[in-house]
Amino acid sequence: MKFLNSPSPFKLLNLGPSLGIMALTLILSGCGNYEEFKEDPADLFTRVAPSQSVTFDQVNEQVLSARCTQCHPGYSDYGTVVAEIDKIVASVVSDRMPQDGPLNEEQKNLLLGWAAAGTPRGDISPIGPNPDDLNELKPTYESLKRNLFGQKCVVCHNPNGQVPFLDLSTREAIWDQRNYLLDFVNPDRSYMVEVIADPFEPMPPLDSPFEQVTEEELNVLKEW
Repeated sequence: MKFLNSPSPFKLLNLGPSLGIMALTLILSGCGNYEEFKEDPADLFTRVAPSQSVTFDQVNEQVLSARCTQCHPGYSDYGTVVAEIDKIVASVVSDRMPQDGPLNEEQKNLLLGWAAAGTPRGDISPIGPNPDDLNELKPTYESLKRNLFGQKCVVCHNPNGQVPFLDLSTREAIWDQRNYLLDFVNPDRSYMVEVIADPFEPMPPLDSPFEQVTEEELNVLKEW
C-alpha cells in the first residue's frame, strides 16, 4: 500500500523549531486567527509531534465526524480537509471551533499531529482523482464539490443544515433532485443556475459570510 501525502505548510516543521514557529505564525496571521491563540506556538511544537502513523480515517472518525461534520459536511472528504487544513488548525488551536465547545486534548493532539506530519492519507490505495489535481476548477463533480459546493453551498444545504430539503452535500443527493435542480437540455434554465445567478436574491445570500459565485464558477457549473 502507498501513502498519499498532500503538500501542506506543516511540512515546514522539518526546517527546524525556529523556522517552524515562524511559518506557523505567518500561516495563522494570514487566516486572521493568530490573535485568538490561547497558547504560545512554541509550546504547541513541544507538545505535539508529527504523527506519521495517524491516518485520515482515524482523524475523521475521532475528530471530524464526531465534532465537525454536523456543520461542515464537506469535512468527511479527504481532499476538502487537506485544502482547508490551515483554516481548520487555526480555528481548533484558538478554540474558536467547534462552535459547541473546543476539542478535548486527545482530539486536538490527534488532529495537530496528523497535520504536522503532512496530512497522510494512510493505508489506502489512492483510488480516484488526486486531491492536488482538483484545485483547478473543472466541470467534474469532484472539482465542483471542492471549489464550489463545499465552499459556498453545503454548510446550509445538507441533511443537518438550515436547508435540509435541498441537499447538495453529495453527488447522490444532487442526482436524486436532478429533475428539480438541473436542465440538461438548457443549463441556463436549471433551477440551481437561476437561483445562484438571481440579481436580487442570489445564492449564497448577499448577507452571508460566503463569497458570491463567480462568473467562471457559474460557467463551469453549466458545463458540468
